[in-house]
Amino acid sequence: MTRPALLALTLCCGICAFTQSGPDPDRLGTDEIVGTILHGDFHQRLETVHRLPANLSREQLDALMALLSEPSNQPGIHVLKNDLLNALRSQTQQPEALTQCLIKIFQDTRHDGVIRDYALQHLGAWYLQTDGRSEVQETLWQAAQPGQGHLAGTSLLALHRLANRSAAVDPSRLSETAFRLAQSNTSIHAKITALRICGERRIPGTAQLARQVLAETSEVSLQLSAIATLGEVGQLSDSALLERFRAHPRLMRATEKALEKLQESFGEI
Repeated sequence: MTRPALLALTLCCGICAFTQSGPDPDRLGTDEIVGTILHGDFHQRLETVHRLPANLSREQLDALMALLSEPSNQPGIHVLKNDLLNALRSQTQQPEALTQCLIKIFQDTRHDGVIRDYALQHLGAWYLQTDGRSEVQETLWQAAQPGQGHLAGTSLLALHRLANRSAAVDPSRLSETAFRLAQSNTSIHAKITALRICGERRIPGTAQLARQVLAETSEVSLQLSAIATLGEVGQLSDSALLERFRAHPRLMRATEKALEKLQESFGEI
């Protein structure tokens, strides 16, 4: 039996009484709190996650990361694991194993897409705190590929944000990746994210790509992304194209805002 599993079993034996009565988590010892997260009912587990101290022991951290690494379809598990990751990232002493834990969650396809998406989000947020930055960045690049579906958009956004804070993220590679993803047949979510990042980074060819999207898609969320992008990087001549969407109830406000941006850039339309 692994050490985290042994700890979990020990904790389980010691918390049967209070998991049924549900006392105030503030009155529980740290071991009891960790035990509740491992074995209590959902509401107790979530409440105790929110009360976790910032000085968990190595054994306690290992037990909680073992919980995170185990695929589960329990009701509410997404919320529980996300909040638990927030608590681990807030520890006074950085959990050395958290980087690998997050990477393995992303790589383990037994986890559903939501949990793997959360892992990528937390990797991006954890990047500046960890010593394993090269591993984090390589994982994010690996995830930012068309074949990863919606996970590619999440990873690309993390890299985009990191590029604004760290010179270690290659801006040329980021631009190439974003443009390739925006052109691909990946998920709508990823294409929306990629197209907006192309616009923000003013990558050459983005305006034409946005025009192409508006000509070919009827997906409103993607149209909204293309309209906003065209307002940022388009030409005055694009106003005629944008006017076609002004009467659409769900596109009207985005279209008007894009036209206003073109007017600010080029003068009266």
